[in-house]
Amino acid sequence: MLIRHKGAVIVYACLLACLVFVVATVAQQGRPAAPPPPAPPPPAAQPLVLKNVVLPTMSLPASPTGGSPSNGYLELDSSSAPFCIVGLHVNAQVPVTGPNQAGDIWIYLEYLDGIGAAYPHFTLFNGEMPASSPLDLIVSQGSQVCAYQSVQYHATMWQPSQAGSGGPGVPATITGNAIVWTQADNTVTAVVHY
Repeated sequence: MLIRHKGAVIVYACLLACLVFVVATVAQQGRPAAPPPPAPPPPAAQPLVLKNVVLPTMSLPASPTGGSPSNGYLELDSSSAPFCIVGLHVNAQVPVTGPNQAGDIWIYLEYLDGIGAAYPHFTLFNGEMPASSPLDLIVSQGSQVCAYQSVQYHATMWQPSQAGSGGPGVPATITGNAIVWTQADNTVTAVVHY
């Protein structure tokens, strides 16, 4: 009986050694790689809000008959996100007392994100009448204007008509505000260049 029992122990020991060998061999060959940890969730989307941006006053010097037109540039810049202008109210103040003391004032979209194109112009002031026409440029253009970084408008004050009294011209100012649609944490600022 003892011999049989010893034989069984030897058989079990051999089986155990074989099992340990197989497990060690599989472990050396490598286990399948564990799946990578899940990617972190994307940051929460910022809500879109409407913001009012007061435009700095643009001062256009007098443009005399026979001289050069005066020009100014209104630029809206974004700090960190795209934006859309859904309203752009502008008005020209020209202190005239009669026709042809100042030339017409035109304003038009000139650059989107630094890329120029030909856009229609709109008359803010008619020197012959004389009459100022406050405008919402977005309504006049027929669609909102969107950009990733910046939008630039160009204003030009022309010389008084030589058909009228002509003369030294009159300085003008342009004021207004923009309504922009952008992320809540984005800042849109307006600056004037000459």
